[in-house]
Amino acid sequence: FLTAGGALRQLNWIAVGGVVLNIALNLLLIPRYQAYGAAIATLATQGLVTLLQATIVYRSGQIHFTGDIAWRLLAYLIISVGIARIMSEWLPFPWFISMLTAIAVVVAGALILKLVSLKEWKDASLLEESGSR
Repeated sequence: FLTAGGALRQLNWIAVGGVVLNIALNLLLIPRYQAYGAAIATLATQGLVTLLQATIVYRSGQIHFTGDIAWRLLAYLIISVGIARIMSEWLPFPWFISMLTAIAVVVAGALILKLVSLKEWKDASLLEESGSR
C-alpha cells in the first residue's frame, strides 16, 4: 500500500527513526535490565514504528479502520500476548512445543477474528510463487 502510494520517503524516515530510537533505548536499558531491557527497547520501537505506519496508511485513505477492526485487533493482541505468556511461563513444555503451539493459536486467532482470510493467504502465496519464477 505505502510504497505504491508514494510514501516511500516517509517509510524510510520512520525506519531511520526506529533504528535511532532502538539504539538509544538499548544503550539506556541494557546496562540495567540486560536481555529484558533489549526486549523492552525492541517492543517499544516496533510498536511505535507500527503505529506511525498505520497512521500513514489511514491518512492516505487506502485503508479505513473502523471500531469493529480496532476491537478485533485489541482482542488479537490480548490473545497473542496471553498465549505467549502462558506458553513461556506456566506450561512445562520444551521451548519448540511452546513456540509451535503459540504460532498455531496466533494464526487461528487471526482467522477466527477475521483479521485475515484463508483466501487472502492463498492469493498471497500464489502471488509469491508466480513472482519467484
